Amino acid sequence: MLLSLNWLREFVPYTGDAQTLADRLTMLGLEVEEIGRPFAALEKIVVGFVAECAAHPSSDHLSVCRVDIGTGELLDIVCGAPNVAAGQKVLVAPVGTVMPGGLEIKKAKLRGQTSCGMICSEREMGLGDNHDGIMVLDAGLAVGTPICEALGLDRTVLDVSITPNRADCLSVLGLAREVAAAFGLPLTVPRTELTEGGEAFENFRIEPDPALCPLYQARLIRGAKIGPSPAWLRYRLIAVGLRPINNIVDVTNYVMLELGQPLHAFDFDLVQGGSIVVREALPDEKITTLDGVERVCPPGSLVIADAGRGIALAGVMGGANSEITGTTRRMFLESANFLRTTVRRTSRRLGLRSEASGRFEKGVDPTGTVRAIERAAELLTQMGAARRVEGIIDVVAETHGPQLITAPVSYLRDLIGIPLDGKEMADLLGQIGITAWLADDPAGSDCSASSIIAEVPTRRLDVEGKADLAEEIARAYGYDRIKPELPTLAMPAASLPPRRQAVQRLRRALLGCGLDELVTFAYHSADEFDRLRLAADHPWRLAMPVLNPMSDEQALMRTSLVPNLLRVAALNAGHGVDGLRAFEVGRAYLPKALPLTELPDEPLRLAVL
Repeated sequence: MLLSLNWLREFVPYTGDAQTLADRLTMLGLEVEEIGRPFAALEKIVVGFVAECAAHPSSDHLSVCRVDIGTGELLDIVCGAPNVAAGQKVLVAPVGTVMPGGLEIKKAKLRGQTSCGMICSEREMGLGDNHDGIMVLDAGLAVGTPICEALGLDRTVLDVSITPNRADCLSVLGLAREVAAAFGLPLTVPRTELTEGGEAFENFRIEPDPALCPLYQARLIRGAKIGPSPAWLRYRLIAVGLRPINNIVDVTNYVMLELGQPLHAFDFDLVQGGSIVVREALPDEKITTLDGVERVCPPGSLVIADAGRGIALAGVMGGANSEITGTTRRMFLESANFLRTTVRRTSRRLGLRSEASGRFEKGVDPTGTVRAIERAAELLTQMGAARRVEGIIDVVAETHGPQLITAPVSYLRDLIGIPLDGKEMADLLGQIGITAWLADDPAGSDCSASSIIAEVPTRRLDVEGKADLAEEIARAYGYDRIKPELPTLAMPAASLPPRRQAVQRLRRALLGCGLDELVTFAYHSADEFDRLRLAADHPWRLAMPVLNPMSDEQALMRTSLVPNLLRVAALNAGHGVDGLRAFEVGRAYLPKALPLTELPDEPLRLAVL
């Protein structure tokens, strides 16, 4: 999860530096892997004023400009953009700047005219795809202002490693809650202010399978105007690793990153039959997804369908047959809560992962759907991209509320290893958004209460029992404040049973007599009995065969220690070592009959050579 420090500060008034924030988040169990600067390559680019602009004497498409960048002298810059003109505020890369694409700006001559820099377009700075001309800035910007300040770019981004159980932190709001708790700061959640108008959103039917989609909400957006997003929105998405597409898609992505709830927009006029059905895929059902690939839906996949066909893989990716295009005028905005196991199964079987599926797989807050859809509608109307229609369709098959967990204080104290009383534990839980009080004492004045009751909000899907409460208390207390201590345990003296003590005494006696102890494998080849010239009915020949032996030398489980002992003696004699005096203590394996119908006897044997 990439977290913009500027974006975070819209939720909490954090004024510290990025490293302090990273250290604190890491101690909360949210490891910060890297502190990045997404626009570091642009830091030398500054605001310039085009004081003069004249046609190049040797070119019909170049201009020779004199540009003030606040250094006290005007720079001569040759520019090929058709829209450059005197009096403009522009972005200038002076000599020595290395652009995002690797191009180093050097002093050069272009058709005989000296050029000491470059006036930049959006694409040259990696801020978009527009290369039709240079970026022309607001006339009120001061000359020499760095680009990050001039455009409001996010200077610092933290790469936070979110563990699978902390799905609530896969958003700026979720991480802001953690920061607010860690530093004792107030949390400000964006409030939506919308004006509804036009005819009501009605006569449209939504039928989700309650077992697979417990909650589905939708809004109708009219007067859609598809186009590029405002610069601030595009630059913020670029800073956190997403590519801007258009204002509709960008807003849904922005809200997903901000609030953690994935959204999807359908072209309302392409939805057939005036209905939406959330169901399992039909046998061999095919959907062409937004990436242009026709996919066969695996059995058990969750599909969004209209009256006649599938139009999206629920929670994974939308369908091309209902996508937003330049001709879209009415949009159907979806905010839902899908069964996460179904989304995970669909995503893995198709090998298709998205930012949305990653969040649905881990679980999203079931109470956050309305806030997300309202936030998206607000942004779209503020940008002039659409206007919201009165009314919302809300289908709730399962209501969700806070979970109550009761835990003995002594249990929590023993698990954490910190001498905290019940009131201190309740206060620590309250700091991280889990309301808690002492059992039989809601006022929390009796520090000696035996249990605490915690009200876990719906967003914390990972807090399910007493042990989870203990972990949350430890997080709020601070892992770095817990002193490491080795447990003091009584260790009884180890002693061997009498039979093993007798075997040990026997070993020591034989070793004292000058014999070497051998340890051989518990199996041998079937030819060993023939080498010993044993009779066909000799009891040693009743040996268990090994299934799938590694080699022929390991074909049978031994019924005596003698064959292996003699084989070792022969091996030593072959190397000129005569007079081997050795012994082995080990088990033999004696089946009562073959094939086996019961476990064999495993007597302990002694063989001496």
